[in-house]
Amino acid sequence: MSKELVIDFWNTIDNQEWSYLNSFFSENAIITWYNSYIDHKPMEMNVEKFIEIQKSSDVLWSSILERIEVLDDKVITVTKNSASTKQYYIISFFELNLGKITRLDQYYGLIKEA
Repeated sequence: MSKELVIDFWNTIDNQEWSYLNSFFSENAIITWYNSYIDHKPMEMNVEKFIEIQKSSDVLWSSILERIEVLDDKVITVTKNSASTKQYYIISFFELNLGKITRLDQYYGLIKEA
């Protein structure tokens, strides 16, 4: 169940189905982006802010789930997100409870030549 939920989450991101995105999260879920610093602190947000940021992007991203690991109530994914000008790897740590995401920690890495 948890693996399918996370796969469905990434498919929803890839398809930009923003109105459906809220259904994956528990009411008080926290999302943290650790390398998107504001005042030298990771950016922590609620679900509404997360969806608002996703919707506000005017770039068409392609999200490809490259790896998924399931550990009890946690799921770790490696996703490659590509647009016309940039590519990122996103490492995501999902914590789940009762079929909902309660916490999502993400790390973004820009893909570029060495």
